[in-house]
Amino acid sequence: MSELTPLELAHQLKIAAQVTEKLFFHPLTDLTDARAEINRLGAYLQACETKLIRLMNGEHPPDTEPGSTQYGLALYILDNRHDVFRRLLGLPPTQITDAMLESCGCTNSTKDRATEAPAFGQGNASSALEQADT
Repeated sequence: MSELTPLELAHQLKIAAQVTEKLFFHPLTDLTDARAEINRLGAYLQACETKLIRLMNGEHPPDTEPGSTQYGLALYILDNRHDVFRRLLGLPPTQITDAMLESCGCTNSTKDRATEAPAFGQGNASSALEQADT
C-alpha cells in the first residue's frame, strides 16, 4: 500500500468520524452491539470474498454457500482505497492480490477502478446515500 498524503489521511479520518457519528445515533443499545455488528459485517465480507475467489479459480460455489460474489471485492477495495478506515473498523484484510486479479483476466480495469473510484461521500454515491437517509 502506498503512503497517504496529508489530504488523503484527512479524508480517511473524516469518513471514520462520519461513520462513528452514525453509529452513535443508531438505535443500538451500546458500543458492544456496534462491535458485534461490525464483526458480523467483516465475517460476511470474508464469505463474499471467499466465494469470489472460488469463482475466480474456476469453481462454481453453490448459492447456498454464505456470501455474495457481488460484494467479493469489498475488502480488496477497502484495503487499496480506504485502508485506514478498514483498520479503524477492525475489518479483516483482503485475501485477494493483484496477481490473482491479473491471472483471471481482470488486469488494469479492476485495479484502476478500485484505486481511482471516488472516495466514499463524494460524487454520485454521496447523493444516493443522502437520498436513502431521508
